Amino acid sequence: MIDLTGIPITSAVLFFVAGLIFASFFSGITKAKKYLGSIESQRYRRAKFAWRQRKMQAAELRRYRDLVDELKVQVEHKSGELSNAVKNYDSVRASLSQLEGDYLEQKEHLHRQVRRNRMLNAQLTEVIEAKAKLSASQLTKHPQSDPIKQAVVPMNHRFSSKVATQPLIISDRVKLRIPRKAEKHKPETQN
Repeated sequence: MIDLTGIPITSAVLFFVAGLIFASFFSGITKAKKYLGSIESQRYRRAKFAWRQRKMQAAELRRYRDLVDELKVQVEHKSGELSNAVKNYDSVRASLSQLEGDYLEQKEHLHRQVRRNRMLNAQLTEVIEAKAKLSASQLTKHPQSDPIKQAVVPMNHRFSSKVATQPLIISDRVKLRIPRKAEKHKPETQN
């Protein structure tokens, strides 16, 4: 059998079958290559995705590390401020307790002064009353001896300058001229 092209049909069939075998063989290789390529591309894509994830995690970790370092600095600064505030609180508390002690001491001193002033006022009142009685008794004893003395009446609660007085110190700041003993007034003899 001769083909139109001059090649025997058996050769053409054999050539065709060999072509099919080579084509199937080459297509299997290309399919395997494509399959391997697709597996490698999937692995590559997965590795690339994992690398991107790791890169993002590393960047996030760096940000967290920087934030932690910044927070440590802030904590140290705040702890320094807190220790200063505690020292200031202790000093203010000590000065406040000192002021409270001074206040209580001054209050006690004031109460003592008030009691002392009341006692001195009572004593002064007694002395003034005694002086008034003494002055009144002297005026009643010698009413005619001196006409000027009869006219002197302690209207403003002051005593006559003729009465002998000596200073009586009641406190450190106050000196009162209160008679210690009254002189006996002798009538002047007329020549």
